[in-house]
Amino acid sequence: MRSTLRKLQRRLVLERAQVECSRLTGELLHQWSCASANGQPLPDPLAFIQRLCRAGFYLPTLPTGASYLYQCRHDGSIPDEQRLWGILLPWADNPGR
Repeated sequence: MRSTLRKLQRRLVLERAQVECSRLTGELLHQWSCASANGQPLPDPLAFIQRLCRAGFYLPTLPTGASYLYQCRHDGSIPDEQRLWGILLPWADNPGR
């Protein structure tokens, strides 16, 4: 019984991470697109990473995600949603696909 509960708990945690990461990534990309189109400063990748941490996610992939976002910011390009999702949650299916 306990092993079944633990499996369900792990699954719930992973699904919650997917939902919240998807929501925050979508918000970031929307802000990024609007800022790029209007000639405004692009969002700070560190602020995005901090939002994920405040939401309770301490993913080992966050430094790589931040690096990708900083590279996009440096290049002036809009991050690719599937690539960012693949970096942050490589074990999960992208809900945006």
